[in-house]
Amino acid sequence: MLFLRRRHAPRLPAGLNARLPAGRRVLASVPVAGDGGRWAVATLTHLTVVEADGVVTDEPWNAVEHGSWDASERCFTLRWAQESRPPLVLRVPQNLEGDAGRKGTGQEVDAAPFARAIRQRMEATIVHTATQVLPSGLRATASVRLSPTGDLYMVTSPTEPAGLPEPDRQALARLRQRVGDGVGLPTG
Repeated sequence: MLFLRRRHAPRLPAGLNARLPAGRRVLASVPVAGDGGRWAVATLTHLTVVEADGVVTDEPWNAVEHGSWDASERCFTLRWAQESRPPLVLRVPQNLEGDAGRKGTGQEVDAAPFARAIRQRMEATIVHTATQVLPSGLRATASVRLSPTGDLYMVTSPTEPAGLPEPDRQALARLRQRVGDGVGLPTG
């Protein structure tokens, strides 16, 4: 008879859960340290990294521009809407350390629920988006996003139109106009 081993996502330890800001509902979490001392937590409104000393990172989902998972390296890389910020790299151990801290003897870490939560929360903040190629060949994107307080705002990539040639600046302005008009944002 074949028995399938069921994988379970490890649960955020109660002591770390208590360090989360009040009112946060945990959707998914993964350890980002083999000893279980640091965890990445996806809540409805924020991505939080927490450890015994407190919160290390606490960002609203609308601040995250792109997320990726590298299965061979077992790491999430999160890029911010603010392009000047360095990406957040979260390395997920294969196993939590088990008895007496021996590596590989503890619970296997399933990162899939956390990956799904990242995708769902990031998508929930994007109201409307459009992409086009500028006259110079550069790819531009304009997105209307929803803040945690319910406000709509727009972000573009590239973010610094002043450094672009004039035809690119004009095309980017038209893209912003089109995207803003699509959701009723003032664009004048």
